[in-house]
Amino acid sequence: MNTVYAATFRTAHLQTTLESGAEFERKRAMARSESSPIKIILGSSSMARKEILAEMGYEFTVVTAEIDEKSIRKDKPEDLVMALAEAKAEAIRSRLQSAGQLNPTTLLITADTVVVYKGSIREKPSSKEEAREFIKGYSGSHAEVVGSVLISNLKTGIRKGGWDRAEVQVTCTCNLFNLCFFLITENTIFNTT
Repeated sequence: MNTVYAATFRTAHLQTTLESGAEFERKRAMARSESSPIKIILGSSSMARKEILAEMGYEFTVVTAEIDEKSIRKDKPEDLVMALAEAKAEAIRSRLQSAGQLNPTTLLITADTVVVYKGSIREKPSSKEEAREFIKGYSGSHAEVVGSVLISNLKTGIRKGGWDRAEVQVTCTCNLFNLCFFLITENTIFNTT
């Protein structure tokens, strides 16, 4: 039996465009050839976010925020992901400033993602067991993924960001569950929402 994934996306605030492979590669080559005086810091350890910037041809540094995400609470998932992205940006900016490493030509990119399942906001699981329960619960059901991105100009202090939401319907086979459980055990997907 094949695994079937169905997803319906509703755009809230961010615009996403899909490009052909050739167009993407052309833009990627242009980005690499143009030397930009702007330094980019990715305030995230997310492999997916790193891959996006790398595929676009940007050079960047990864600096993670040392914040207690569980201490930041909001009732609405949209408010929560924006508050977390803001807190991460502020923590990184403060740390760079304290270390005398605040470069005025730097853009800082921070982000956060949560899942809303049966009306409850789910963040990164706190244990492997919780991660397994999350995955089991998603099968044959739907959830909403709410994500934010915030870009901060460290010279001017100006920040611009937004959030987006996607509704995802998941239908999985037993083999996919076994793969997910293996990846959790190996810590490959444990640290994601």
